[in-house]
Amino acid sequence: MLYEGSSETLRGYCSAMFGGTPAEKLAQYAASSPIADVARVEAPLLIIQGRNDTRTPAWPVEIYTDRLRALGKSVDFEWFETGHIGGLADVDLGIAHQERMLRFAQDWLDGSLPAAPASGAR
Repeated sequence: MLYEGSSETLRGYCSAMFGGTPAEKLAQYAASSPIADVARVEAPLLIIQGRNDTRTPAWPVEIYTDRLRALGKSVDFEWFETGHIGGLADVDLGIAHQERMLRFAQDWLDGSLPAAPASGAR
């Protein structure tokens, strides 16, 4: 999905990393996708994602999150409207993201976040 939604420059990068395009190296791309391991996610997950990110397009992240939720995984999700660098370009946004991550971690440590059902896989 990343390859399909990326610019030509990023497609070239992916092709160089995998030694070919998804049509040429489908098994390698599939095995490297976070979707391949979605069932093995056990800890609560926080995703903070830019809606206009050209490096990680929005629609694969939405699919990943939907699959996590369909499997009953604990996932908290927040969109922000800028692109990949988000909080690096906007100090206030960066601070808000850091606060959100720290709250999420504290909630996990306090036990107020539900754990995902154990799959037995580690």
